[in-house]
Amino acid sequence: MAQARTTTRRSATSRNGSTPHAKRESQGRTRSSVSAPPRAQEGVAGPPRWDYAPAPESAEIVKLRKRYDLYINGEWTTPTPKKYFDSINPATGMQLAQVAQGSAADVDRAVASARRAFDTVWSKTSGEERGRYLFRIARILQERSREFAVLETLDGGKPIKESRDVDLP
Repeated sequence: MAQARTTTRRSATSRNGSTPHAKRESQGRTRSSVSAPPRAQEGVAGPPRWDYAPAPESAEIVKLRKRYDLYINGEWTTPTPKKYFDSINPATGMQLAQVAQGSAADVDRAVASARRAFDTVWSKTSGEERGRYLFRIARILQERSREFAVLETLDGGKPIKESRDVDLP
């Protein structure tokens, strides 16, 4: 008949009887040792609370112009019917910006410009060189992904987590 082994587990202690975590706790590295924000007290000078920097996903990291035109053939141009629509933040109902409403003629100009660029420059550029351009463009977009996530959230009303983690790289 086999005898059951019983073992007792001793916690690791140092010579002075403290646990290994006690040293870290005494050095202020645990959450429990973080001090609370100062509170306003009557007759005591000092700040009523801590001031935090804006969160990286704060709307304050993007600067919007009042109006956006069309970008065709390397320059900003007004739409041919000179029509604009408001981009509205669905959470607040406030206008974010006015955006150009392109017409069929504007689309035709943009397509003709892109075709010229392809025929005269892009198609004659080596694959290696085109790859460098595309990689650099992707890198710039990646560097500004937080701004794009904030803009997507402001414009579409979706949660920042979805914009940041799903829609953008």
